[in-house]
Amino acid sequence: MASTGLYAADGPAFDLAGPKVDVRVKRGEVTLPIGETPNLLAGDRLWIHPDFPESQTAHYVLIVAFLRGATNPPPPEWFTRVETWTREAREEGVFVTVPEEAQQALIFLAPETGGDFSTLRKAVKNRPGTFVRAVQDLQAASGDRMRLDAYLAEVKETSQTDPTLLKERAEKAARSLGIKLDQQCFDKPPTSRRPAWCSTPTRWCWTTPTRNRGWRN
Repeated sequence: MASTGLYAADGPAFDLAGPKVDVRVKRGEVTLPIGETPNLLAGDRLWIHPDFPESQTAHYVLIVAFLRGATNPPPPEWFTRVETWTREAREEGVFVTVPEEAQQALIFLAPETGGDFSTLRKAVKNRPGTFVRAVQDLQAASGDRMRLDAYLAEVKETSQTDPTLLKERAEKAARSLGIKLDQQCFDKPPTSRRPAWCSTPTRWCWTTPTRNRGWRN
């Protein structure tokens, strides 16, 4: 089962960072961070801990939802509402068990209002396919981000330790991660290259065996 939507604790991938949500997966006697658990199984217990600052005044409801396909709305019991401002949620977190037949999982944070939980649950039940697609897109974006971060880490380390090997190692890392480089960057004098990049920050491309993401500008 896809675990996308549960990566909030791994650090913000966007300019506007939301609150931190720590998620861990307990399977039998083993507990791992969600980022180290590629797939969830029925019976897994998710430990979820929303980490709001002590000065937080606005109340947010955390909602855990499980999906079972684009055309099969989840039952009401597959939705869990957590009041993040309570002492239990702040200090201990909550456990949610993955149900049988679940295929995707999502975590939502919504401002506390009179119809926060019921409105979101109705939206998911009425249009499950929209949220299944959102899970798939988030999973793809997360994978792309992880590959790009791994590439940048390799290039940055090489540029600092042995710049003469930068082109060779950058190309090797790009091949292994499925990233297409801007080769014109290597033709520039070293002083004009942007640090840590041999694909420019505003023009880079990557592909995977199953889809072509195309140029990003």
